[in-house]
Amino acid sequence: MNISIKEETLGQRIRAQRIRLGMTQEELADVLQTDPNYLILGEKAPEAANGFMNEATELFSKITVPKVQEMLLKQIRALV
Repeated sequence: MNISIKEETLGQRIRAQRIRLGMTQEELADVLQTDPNYLILGEKAPEAANGFMNEATELFSKITVPKVQEMLLKQIRALV
């Protein structure tokens, strides 16, 4: 499937390249050493939450088994 993505603005070109590389927004945020909310919304997370998010993101990115990912998401949703 060939998807056409606009590449007129800087943001569109970054998105297009991220998709070509098969990266998620969260993975790009880790590479850029920032919070996904900052990239998406322009909002930085409080420092205490940022440390938590960085560690959680790093740990979650290591979980590659789909059934385990699904189970963790269900547990997180139940807590929120």
